[in-house]
Amino acid sequence: MRWFTLALVIAGAVFSGCRSASPKLDRDAYIAINVEILRVAAEAPDSAAATDSARSVLTRRALSETDLTEFAAYHIDDPGYMADVWGDIERRLREPIQADTTA
Repeated sequence: MRWFTLALVIAGAVFSGCRSASPKLDRDAYIAINVEILRVAAEAPDSAAATDSARSVLTRRALSETDLTEFAAYHIDDPGYMADVWGDIERRLREPIQADTTA
């Protein structure tokens, strides 16, 4: 039982320590990446292809799954904020795809 308690204390210290650093992604980047991932995944013929497509989006943007989870972990104490973020993602998914004019 002492090992379990010690593990909980260590885990708490690790996760509280992670909270102090800002995530690599800001809100707009997190939304844009998730919209892109969900769009390419929706076009994939199966779940394996969807996973590969999502990974290619992250690779192309020089990001990792960890970057996405760090953003969510950073905002874990504010579920209202994350609900608003996912509301924005859902709204963007309903919008027509806009051509990239930055190239």
